[in-house]
Amino acid sequence: MNWGWHFSVFYDQALESVPLHYFQHATFFGAALLFWWPAIGVDPSPWRLPHPVRLLYLFLAMPQNSFLGVALLSASTVLYPHYVTNVRDWGPTPLEDQQLGGMLMWVIGDLAFLAGMAVVVLLWMRHEERRTARLDARLAAERATRADSA
Repeated sequence: MNWGWHFSVFYDQALESVPLHYFQHATFFGAALLFWWPAIGVDPSPWRLPHPVRLLYLFLAMPQNSFLGVALLSASTVLYPHYVTNVRDWGPTPLEDQQLGGMLMWVIGDLAFLAGMAVVVLLWMRHEERRTARLDARLAAERATRADSA
């Protein structure tokens, strides 16, 4: 989703059109919800990814975000004409601003993925603790039944 917006004419057009800009952000938000739900969604559903698969899912998706941030960071020219024509007399140049945005996308995005992976590990540990407690209770009940019948 991000690649399609960032490397097409639509990103620059969204900077010029308020309705398209809102639509762009709605698609970013919707894609984020659909992406993160299988990994850390807490509501029960009839179909859940196993915890190791969730970790792999996040790990394999992380480079997509990283490479997009690096692409924006390492671009030698401004990718969006809107920023060049929108002259301002303060702050970084349009290219520096784009490179800063790429760096933030890369670093903060990777931190978000690492935090998501940490949440999955914690959820996995809680799941295993509950499973172990249920198994221990079942085994204790079986031992008690055998002791009563003996």
